[in-house]
Amino acid sequence: MGYHKYSMLILGKIYEIIENQDLKKQMGLFPKTVWGWWSTGLALFYILFFVFSSLVLGDRPEYNTGLAIFITITGAIIAAAAAITGISGVVKSTERAVFVYLSTVIGIYCLVGCIVSLTGKTL
Repeated sequence: MGYHKYSMLILGKIYEIIENQDLKKQMGLFPKTVWGWWSTGLALFYILFFVFSSLVLGDRPEYNTGLAIFITITGAIIAAAAAITGISGVVKSTERAVFVYLSTVIGIYCLVGCIVSLTGKTL
């Protein structure tokens, strides 16, 4: 009986947070701060950089390992910058845009992928 009481209390609090009109007004699609725009732009640049590097390296990057390592390190730097600026925008400037959260997740995911690609070890 105690479990049901606490679970209903938690679900009620989650419902209040979701239905909070102030939070809905703060959330937007596009960023409103400089940190948010930088994070979104860097994530978009990383995606374009990834497409460009795929065209340059092709299916078999082992023929040009130096270029592949350089492109991977450059991609890791761009992804880290996107993640750091996104986190800074959320923490410092209270940015609540969907694109900023998305670019932060993309930056962290791509940074982990680049590190795994460079080390050759899986997580």
